[in-house]
Amino acid sequence: MNSEYPRQVQAYVGINGVNVWGDIKDYVRELTYTDAVSGETDSFDILVHDIGDHWLNDWLIDKGTLLDAKILLKNWEHEGDDKWTDCGEFLCDSLSVKGFPIDITIKSLALPVQGTKNTKKWENITISAIAQDICNHLGVELAYYADDLKLKSKQQSQQTDINFLYSLCSEYGFGMKVYRHKIVIFDLAANDEVLPSVTYMLPDIIDDNGFSLEDNEEGTYTGVKATYKVEGSDNSKTYTLGTSERMIPLENAGSSLKEAGIKAKAALYKANIAAVKLKFTTTQGIPFYSGKNYYFYGIGKYSGAYGVERVIHTISETGGYSVSVEAHAIALEKDRKPEAAAVNQQSGAATQGKKIELSGCPLYISSDATSPVKYVSGTYYLYDGKDFNGRYRVTSNINDVGQTPVGNHVDGYIDSKYA
Repeated sequence: MNSEYPRQVQAYVGINGVNVWGDIKDYVRELTYTDAVSGETDSFDILVHDIGDHWLNDWLIDKGTLLDAKILLKNWEHEGDDKWTDCGEFLCDSLSVKGFPIDITIKSLALPVQGTKNTKKWENITISAIAQDICNHLGVELAYYADDLKLKSKQQSQQTDINFLYSLCSEYGFGMKVYRHKIVIFDLAANDEVLPSVTYMLPDIIDDNGFSLEDNEEGTYTGVKATYKVEGSDNSKTYTLGTSERMIPLENAGSSLKEAGIKAKAALYKANIAAVKLKFTTTQGIPFYSGKNYYFYGIGKYSGAYGVERVIHTISETGGYSVSVEAHAIALEKDRKPEAAAVNQQSGAATQGKKIELSGCPLYISSDATSPVKYVSGTYYLYDGKDFNGRYRVTSNINDVGQTPVGNHVDGYIDSKYA
């Protein structure tokens, strides 16, 4: 690093549209931005030391003040290498004061904020329609990427619209992200199925900060047995998801087969993401994002694919910058199954579009990855029939065969013996 252009950590903090970072940076003891995938609203907190007796007087920030925040890593790897993190827009939600000397914490939440508590009964309406109605009420945009379901009745009781929608999404296994005047609703389990796009050697990125890993599993759940009762019927019906090795019993899973299926999928996802949790902190300025999947290795049998749940960016009063990551395991080396049975061997040449049936087949992120990101079963197709280091690219959608760009149409790589 050329000392003439030292790396710097800066911030853009806009208050009602005016960048005040240059005025306040000498007072800031800590700046924290929390990026959460679901279940909580993103937050932006500033801890200031009131040296000049400004913050309780002429600089006092009112609740409801609009803040806009970005983090800049300047000249990070070399001159001109500037990395921005757009934290979003927030409203000041609360202030806390401690003294003496005076320290003030300014807490703000991503727009749209929680709002007032409401009571409302929703009847004969889809989940997406409830979400759209709430977004219309809050004056924000809705992006909906999950299964939809018509509900006979759903009660909102003394809950803010945001909290009610969070709880509704959680019940059906959906994630909900609040960011820059938009509410995004998506399928959490489907999000975990996206192949990691980046691989990191964990010991190389955590410096001396260390990491923690908690393994709480007694064994991964393999399925769900759900009971539901169709409206007008006195008899319960059963829906089974997955296999019977280790089942989750789920009672009163709704009034239709579709609702039972969605709730069963949600129950299986929630149970399994709680099994293995990884936490670490890096000071290297590596961009991590909640809702994204990464492959971490260098941690033995716990190497594998992880889904990031929360990222906390912190700027200290000395100008230091750290990123703390919390993630759950998706597919680990320790859970790798024995090589699939010989029934996976396919007949015929490995040509573009060839249909293959897989059962417990390891799927890799690249042609040279040492560990699979997951194991797949079902019908797949060879993307182009080309051999890359003894592996073939595959897709589960026949319409993706041969399409470009490759990254948008390939599920991953399989060993040639399965093709």
